[in-house]
Amino acid sequence: MRLTGLLYLCILMSPLAAQVRIIPHLTSADGGFETTVILENQSADDREWRLTPYDAAGSALDPVTGTLAGRATTSMSAAELLGATASHATITGEDLTVSVAYVIATGDGSPAHVTETSDHATRHRFFSGDWSTVFDGFAVVNTGAEAADVWVAQKASDGTITQSLRIATELAPMAKALYVLGSPDGSEFDADAGFVYEVYATVPLAVTALRGNLPGATYLWANQTRGIGTAESTRDGQGVWFIENGSLYDVIEMMGYNVASDRLWQMETFRRLGLGRLSELPLISNEETLAQDKFTRMVGYSEAEYWQAFEDLEPEAKTMVRAYTEGVNRRRAEAMADPNLMPIEFKALGLAVEPWREIDVLSIIIAMLRSFDQQDYGSGQMENAALLQQLQTQFPDQAGDMFADLRWFNDPDAPTMIPADSPAKMTTPLSTAPAGRLRSDVDFVALHHYLEDRHVSREQVQKSLNAKIKMGSYAWVVAGDRTESGNPILYSGPQMGFMTPSIVIEGSINGGGLQISGGTVPGIPGILIGRTPHHSWSMQVGHANSMDLYMEETPTENELHRTETFIGPNGEEETLNIYRTEHGPLISLEPAVAWKYAHWDFEFRTIQAFFDMATAQNMDAFGAALERVGVSQHFCYADREGNIAYWMSGRNPVRPEGDYRLPQGALAGVPVLEYDSAVTHPLVHDRNTAQGFYGGWNNKARQDVPNSNVDGGRYYGPYHRAIEVENHLRELVNRGDVQFEEVRGVALAIASTEQHVAPSLAVPFNAETPLGPGGDGGNPWPLIRDAFTAAVAAEPSDARNDAIDLLNAWDGYFVEGGPSSWALGADRADAWMLLDSWIRGVLNLTFEEVNNIDNPVYMNVLIHGLDTGTALQNSYDWFTNADPNAPQTRNAVIVQALDDALAALGEQPWGQGLRGTLQFDHPLLSLLTGAPLHQVPFSNRSTYAHCIEVGETGPVRIDSMFPLGESGNIYGEGLTFELDTHFLSMTPFFDDFSHRSFPLFTPAKQQ
Repeated sequence: MRLTGLLYLCILMSPLAAQVRIIPHLTSADGGFETTVILENQSADDREWRLTPYDAAGSALDPVTGTLAGRATTSMSAAELLGATASHATITGEDLTVSVAYVIATGDGSPAHVTETSDHATRHRFFSGDWSTVFDGFAVVNTGAEAADVWVAQKASDGTITQSLRIATELAPMAKALYVLGSPDGSEFDADAGFVYEVYATVPLAVTALRGNLPGATYLWANQTRGIGTAESTRDGQGVWFIENGSLYDVIEMMGYNVASDRLWQMETFRRLGLGRLSELPLISNEETLAQDKFTRMVGYSEAEYWQAFEDLEPEAKTMVRAYTEGVNRRRAEAMADPNLMPIEFKALGLAVEPWREIDVLSIIIAMLRSFDQQDYGSGQMENAALLQQLQTQFPDQAGDMFADLRWFNDPDAPTMIPADSPAKMTTPLSTAPAGRLRSDVDFVALHHYLEDRHVSREQVQKSLNAKIKMGSYAWVVAGDRTESGNPILYSGPQMGFMTPSIVIEGSINGGGLQISGGTVPGIPGILIGRTPHHSWSMQVGHANSMDLYMEETPTENELHRTETFIGPNGEEETLNIYRTEHGPLISLEPAVAWKYAHWDFEFRTIQAFFDMATAQNMDAFGAALERVGVSQHFCYADREGNIAYWMSGRNPVRPEGDYRLPQGALAGVPVLEYDSAVTHPLVHDRNTAQGFYGGWNNKARQDVPNSNVDGGRYYGPYHRAIEVENHLRELVNRGDVQFEEVRGVALAIASTEQHVAPSLAVPFNAETPLGPGGDGGNPWPLIRDAFTAAVAAEPSDARNDAIDLLNAWDGYFVEGGPSSWALGADRADAWMLLDSWIRGVLNLTFEEVNNIDNPVYMNVLIHGLDTGTALQNSYDWFTNADPNAPQTRNAVIVQALDDALAALGEQPWGQGLRGTLQFDHPLLSLLTGAPLHQVPFSNRSTYAHCIEVGETGPVRIDSMFPLGESGNIYGEGLTFELDTHFLSMTPFFDDFSHRSFPLFTPAKQQ
């Protein structure tokens, strides 16, 4: 039972904001107690004093002033001195100390004396007494600048929160709340669950606790409290949080609390994804989620390994993980205490929120890092083996040449992040056939399909739960000597998909040695793409060669690493034996295939990298931080010294010379190549390029870096969407005086070129669902114009000539009218429709030999065969068709495909109503409503964006945007739901591509 009445509540007291002196609680006239104010002058001279009283609602009352003689002490009734409505008061006066004394108003009793305080913290801790004989209560004053909820949490001896209770809602600045924690009459807390209590808010609080005997409260005394956290958190109009003050632990704990306040359900799906526990979700569990979980644990770390990894973290990283976990648990306890704060997804599934552990955070980090690795567990090597096996079966005499054309080592014509050198300087081979035939005892085609089917199933599961993280991203940085302001300007546009809520959350931290703002992913204790007073950076998926597959012998008991237990769809337990060889986890048992990963056990260092990137004070220190990043990413960089730079992170082991396009052990009689994953190449890096910019769109780092062992869709060649970025930037820097809006505007321009889905060459073109020319982004017409125009010129007709004229006049955008009209209409440009259909037809006719393989690599193979002067030339004549009725020459293929495209398209206009929308669906609510929660016109845009101009004192302008809003909370019961206020708070900026102005770092805080 909760103790009620004024008898105990009125004896409590409270304090105000940073360094502000405040006297204890002043009792009300009818509270059963009296307060005496005691003033002491510590000086030998007379001193003036001033007391400013406040009422309980936080309104200031008339101040009272006076002078106190040197070394003198005086006492006065608080009610007589400050007025009957005074609740607490602030103090001004040098060498003056103020105390208060509380005593029972009638009868005998001894007073409790409490001295003024300037201890203001967002979290205070104290211990409870024996409530069978005493009562515990406290007063709390909001000494911050914003209204805030105030909570009390009970903690067990191991630090876990056992119960939380909100004791004040939207407590106004300088307002006071009183609460009795427990007494002989009862408590809302379980006294046996723990004797440690914390009272907290997101704003500074002054807290004073008193204890008294019962009955009658004859004796009172202070119950000591201490501030344990000083991080403050405020939010802007869009709900973005700004954390200030405190230690590293304080600010990251507050970060975890804030993120969990906004994205508790999303974080739940992420940690279950990372731990392999999706199949335990009620109503969601099925054979696909179970398969997802099994694969996650198969290639993942055991719980013991996760705990060891946590213990092995460096000090800052360990602090960040532990603090973040505690912050999440603080919010978890609030949601458990108040059903109105519990996201609807938990209620719909009847799911309780389990306490968060440090290894939950680690598992999310590992899941995210691996999602950003385009090599996808080495699947490209197995795909290549399947391709080679198919070619060796169907075309035994030409298989080597065909494979070399389709899976080249290096193409110096591919666009690069670092300016290209002369092809004469290339040190790696361009293209070569594999040195041998595949083993005959392995069906690599079936094995590839097995692995690919599992991959597709995993993606479907993740999409269904709004947990699929897409790979992609574009970024660029322009040097200050090319901009109008003389400052470097950086743009980062990570493309991580469009789940509901967004995978991105934004915030700012100014405390604990950190001064940083930017975007991050819920569950990760750090800012991923950020800016500090010294520098700003971008991130986009890179291509470090970090994975290899090894064909192994059938595993033995010696290679059994552990047995994992799962909860299946029917609630029954299942087990799985996890095997590891010297190369790594087995991802297939029959035949046995091991996955060797250069980032294995190194991934955890990325947490320290977040801290080091944020705190670096020069370009070299930032580069050193990237040495710890356990995934391959392109980084563009700008700092206040005027530097621009580029790095590609990720561990690229020093391998012995050989062919890594296939799994090791796949070729009969060819020795298996071994290497030490710990011996790696230096990070690819360049700084202050003479061309005036770095930029790209998931392209190659530099010209002499060979293709990594990824699938054919990422074998870099002359056609790549990065050309669009390079062309726009080169035009800007060559003109000079580049403006901020122009650097930012490149994102809208390239978004209007669309990302094209890889076409299925086995399926005829469908004009109703165009997929895009060539299977990649950007405009390929400049690369193929001469060859296509020459073919038409050799066999001209009015319709064919008109097609050439249409494409030559085209602006290159899929949106009719270009970037300025992307949000207005629903039409695609007729030229885009024509090129899409034409190229698709050329690819179908050219590569009919391998038309059962989906892959955008064919566009580059086509270019290699067009006599356009590329460094790579095809060894096999792809234009010759086995069907004698099909065209047999390059020109014939091109012309036939054009005629077919024009016939399929019919009368112009062709692109009306085909624009499409970008839809944000929610698994539960979209099902209930039959509609997406939100939608915008489609374009090839990023999930997050920030554009930063960096001046001599740090950022002088920050623009950013991300979809939907800061919150992902949906509240309600059953079929009734309500979106959080900030669920769609970013739509005014994201939907129309306008970005928003993000606050700069306060000059006083920039160092």
